[in-house]
Amino acid sequence: MLTALIFPIGSLKTLPATGGYDEGSFLKGIFEGYNTRDVLGALAFGNILIQTIRNLMENQGDKEESSENGSVSLMTILSGSIAAFMMILIYFALTYAGAQSRIAFSVQENGGDVLHSISTYYFHGFGGILIGIIIFFSCLKTAVGLITSASMAFVEMFPKSLPYKVYVFIFTFCSFAISNVGLSKIIFYSIPALFFIYPISMVLILLCLFGRFFGYQRKVFQACIYLTIPFALLDALKILLDGGALKGLPFSETLTKG
Repeated sequence: MLTALIFPIGSLKTLPATGGYDEGSFLKGIFEGYNTRDVLGALAFGNILIQTIRNLMENQGDKEESSENGSVSLMTILSGSIAAFMMILIYFALTYAGAQSRIAFSVQENGGDVLHSISTYYFHGFGGILIGIIIFFSCLKTAVGLITSASMAFVEMFPKSLPYKVYVFIFTFCSFAISNVGLSKIIFYSIPALFFIYPISMVLILLCLFGRFFGYQRKVFQACIYLTIPFALLDALKILLDGGALKGLPFSETLTKG
């Protein structure tokens, strides 16, 4: 991405907006952001992050509960802010490089194909190998975090069922099998579910951020979630019944015809 920023393919001023970004680009961008699953990842990794910080503090001898809670909150805010800032830089570079790719290439099926085309444009034959190595290591950390958090959650929900290591094996095997379906089909089939889960997740995050104003009362959480579910379900059903979960995306026509 740094190479694309330093040596741009061309000027973006010559490119017209496509894929529904000519009007309502703000909402379009938010809905496209569902595909990143970053909100879901934050909810999944948050428990691991907090538990790791607490374990580190216990090893350092910080036993006072009030001091521990304050330190955990501070460390969580700092680490989250650093991660958010880095993600902003990464997504800005990806957006800029992806937009430039239209100068040299046609609109492609998914983001993976776009990254491959950009890599081969700048690094020729080595570009495919380079992007493969980068994606492998960048996705490995996400896969490890998701498998770990999912296994921990299932052990806590069903303590008398399977042990932690068995859940890790199951989720690893299932993830490997699903990954071979292909990125485009994974996105296609997951869009309705994301339109249902994302509004609920964002409401939950907002409630946690402003919970101090209502004392983190359980009834407030329940009322807000219950009111959000019908609208999220309607959105998911609308996407599902439209005949193309990716309607409006550049590669939706290819998928629906297939």
